[in-house]
Amino acid sequence: MTLKQTVLLFLINRDKEEIFFIRKKRGMGKGLWNGPGGKVLPDEAPLNALNREAIEETGLEALSPQLAGIVTFRFPEEVANQSFSNQCRIYKAFDWKGNHISESEECSSFWWPISKINFELFWPDDRLWMPLLLKGQYFEREYLFDSNNAIIEERILK
Repeated sequence: MTLKQTVLLFLINRDKEEIFFIRKKRGMGKGLWNGPGGKVLPDEAPLNALNREAIEETGLEALSPQLAGIVTFRFPEEVANQSFSNQCRIYKAFDWKGNHISESEECSSFWWPISKINFELFWPDDRLWMPLLLKGQYFEREYLFDSNNAIIEERILK
């Protein structure tokens, strides 16, 4: 089975030592914090999807995003054989443009001090790879989740 392709973006303000997050209002991961992002459409380049999703959700567009890592998320099959499993390209950027929209239909978005990240508010795998993103270390991981979204297995690929 071919995995859905997804993208996530983490904007980092080095001067203020802050990172940009969203809090999802609906769908998979509702209530959790993350970076803006979503599905890559058929025949769409990942970087185009990255900025399309970021602009839709937050009004901001990344300038010169850098691939920070690739994470594969494997979930149990859902109702009607819908699977949320996906391969996600995770990007970071230090420059952006646009007018920040703090509330959209899909999420709230905000800057947060890097030193005060509370991983209890995120997916459980984020605590394992986000420190690598913040250190500038490229990573590749695969996570297998159970039906309660708890990690069953982590595979470190790079």
